[in-house]
Amino acid sequence: MKRRGIKQVTLGILGGLVLTLNVNAATIGVVNVKNLNVRSGPSTTSSIVDHVHLGEKLEIISTSDNWFKIDLDLLSNAYVHSNYVNIENSSNSKVVTTKAELRNSPNLLGNVLATIDKGQLVSIEYQTGDWFYVSTTKGKGYMYKNSLSETKSSDSKSLSTSQDTTEKASKKVATVNTNILNVRQQPSISSKKIGKVYRNNTFEVLSESEEWVSIKIPNGSTGYIYKDYVVISDEKTITDSSSLRQQVVSYAKQFLGNPYVWGGNSLTKGVDCSGFTQQVMKKFGISISRTSRSQINNGYRVSKNDLLPGDLVFFGYRNRISHVALYIGNNQVIHANNRKTGIIINTLGDSRLLPYIGASRVIK
Repeated sequence: MKRRGIKQVTLGILGGLVLTLNVNAATIGVVNVKNLNVRSGPSTTSSIVDHVHLGEKLEIISTSDNWFKIDLDLLSNAYVHSNYVNIENSSNSKVVTTKAELRNSPNLLGNVLATIDKGQLVSIEYQTGDWFYVSTTKGKGYMYKNSLSETKSSDSKSLSTSQDTTEKASKKVATVNTNILNVRQQPSISSKKIGKVYRNNTFEVLSESEEWVSIKIPNGSTGYIYKDYVVISDEKTITDSSSLRQQVVSYAKQFLGNPYVWGGNSLTKGVDCSGFTQQVMKKFGISISRTSRSQINNGYRVSKNDLLPGDLVFFGYRNRISHVALYIGNNQVIHANNRKTGIIINTLGDSRLLPYIGASRVIK
C-alpha cells in the first residue's frame, strides 16, 4: 500500500501496539473533493502522476501561485491545486478596506478573481511575503495583508514559495507554438487586441488560469494570450545569447568559399541558401525547417533596425521569399549565394542581393 500524506516514523512495539510520531510540525491540508489530480508541476498542463481523495491529509511543502507542492510517496515533484485542499488550523480575519481584491497570485499582476466588501470575514490559510492565501464566500485566492485586520496570527501558517526556498525554482515561461497569436487586453476572446506574438516567442508567465496566460509584451503592456497556443515550461539556463551569436557567426565563416549546391546539405561539399542556415543552426542545437519560405516562421519577426548577429534575413520579389542569409553584424550577411560564388559575405544593402523582405530571430 502506498504511503500517503504525513511522514511518520515507527518508534517501537510495546504490548503489541505500534507507536508512530509525526517527524515535524508540517502544514497539513485536507482534500475537499472526491478525486484530485496530482501533477508533476504547478500547472494543469503538467502530467498527472497520481491521485488523492476526499478527506486525505497531505503534508504541504511549499506553494507556487495557486498550487501546493506536497510530500507524496517517492515522488520528487507532486502538486495539487490549492482550491481543492483546506488548510488545518486556519484563522479568521476581517476585511478593513472598502473593496479588497482577491487575486489568483500573490502580486499585483495577478488576475482579480473577486472583490470582497469591507467587514467580511475571511479564513487565512497561510502567508507568503506580503500576501495571505484566504478562503472566502467567493472562492480562494490571495489578498494583500493591508486589506485585512491582522497581518498574522499564531494559528496561521507561513509557507515558503518558489522564490523563498533555498534552491530557487525556475520561473515559468510560455512559448508560442502557432505562427501568429493575438494578445488581448483581458482574458477573453471578445477583449480588445493589443498586439501580436509569433511562433517561438518566449515570455515570462506573470499569471495563468485554466485558459489564459498573462505576459508582458515588448512595448511594455501586460496582456493575455490563449493557453492552447503556448507551451508552459520552466525557464531553462541557456548559454548567454550574445556569446552564442558570436559562436554561430564564427562557425559560419569557416565555410566561406565552399560550393553552392541546390538541395545540398553539406557545409563542405555543397549546400544551398536554406541548407546553409539550417546546418549552421543545427550545430548549436537550434532546429529550423529546410526552406527559406518556411524558415521565417521558425523564429519571431524582428525589424531591420533591430538585427543582431545570428538573425536570419530573407529576400525575394513581390513579398515572395526565395533566399535566406545569416546576419553577421556590421550590416553584413553570409550566405550560400549561387553556383558561381558559393558561400560569400555581402553587405545587407548590396544591389546584387534580391530585395529585402524581412528577418527572423531563432536565437533567443
